[in-house]
Amino acid sequence: MSAPALVVVVKGSRDPRVAQVAHALCEQLSTRRAEIDTHVAFLTSCPPSGMQVVSQFAALPGREIVYVPLDLARAVDPDESVAALLRRSRATHPDLRFALSRPVGPEPALLTVLDARLRAALAHARCLELDGLVL
Repeated sequence: MSAPALVVVVKGSRDPRVAQVAHALCEQLSTRRAEIDTHVAFLTSCPPSGMQVVSQFAALPGREIVYVPLDLARAVDPDESVAALLRRSRATHPDLRFALSRPVGPEPALLTVLDARLRAALAHARCLELDGLVL
């Protein structure tokens, strides 16, 4: 049995750099793991959409496709729009198998590093309290 196809799902943006980064990420993954069929799909603003990518597999019944959300704001649960894409894909292509991975996002340890650096910066500035922080 072949490895599942990975579809990296990105929100999309009118900024072309978002698509460039997503495609570069998939190219790197394909270079490092040539045995894995890797694609990128966008939820908004950029082609191809998730359904456009999945339609390429319609002639391969039984093929497994794994959606991998790329979301730097969510590390645990995928965005509802990705879950909606999964439901649409299953309804449109019942002969294909679909799975949804956890989002590729910030490592939980990143918050520990961020906290330590923020505390160091505040101490350096001799700031005793902070009213708010927007990241």
